Amino acid sequence: MFGIGGWKQVGATFDMKRQAAIREQLEQAGIEYQVKVQNRLKSGGLSGNQRARLGSAGENAASEREYLFYVQKAEEEKARRVIESAGR
Repeated sequence: MFGIGGWKQVGATFDMKRQAAIREQLEQAGIEYQVKVQNRLKSGGLSGNQRARLGSAGENAASEREYLFYVQKAEEEKARRVIESAGR
């Protein structure tokens, strides 16, 4: 879905409020986007991950989910400008 067909990652954040602001700005700019949410503490997969190796003790719950933003390649530069302005 994301690596095929011209989708490019244009941003990432762990902050829920920031991801909401980015979504709002992209929608207002009329930019089609996709968000992939990665749960960094979820166990699974063949090699496991951080939680499988280390457990969850001492982990910051706020950094559990990472939000990755993707847009069509043709909208990449516009989206980067919009995301940058959402951070102000």
